[in-house]
Amino acid sequence: MPSNPSTDPAIEPAAPVVAPHAPVHRAIIATDAEGRVTFWSSFAETIYGWTAAEAMARPIAEISPAEHSSQAVGIAATLMKGVPTSGQSIVQ
Repeated sequence: MPSNPSTDPAIEPAAPVVAPHAPVHRAIIATDAEGRVTFWSSFAETIYGWTAAEAMARPIAEISPAEHSSQAVGIAATLMKGVPTSGQSIVQ
């Protein structure tokens, strides 16, 4: 009979990959279904130059770098259809 990892003391739980309060060196941005910013991380501030207060409630296409605006518009269009989306864009 296989061991149950939750009750078998011989099986140690895996260590978390990231500490709960470790800094994340990625811009984390969330928008609502209309593409307005609802969350803007401190690293997003560093990369994009907008403070969270400046970015909040603005359309993501308005504050995205020009070379990424079509991607932002595409994501917003997907969200407006009610389809969840996630992904990444590399900004250098």
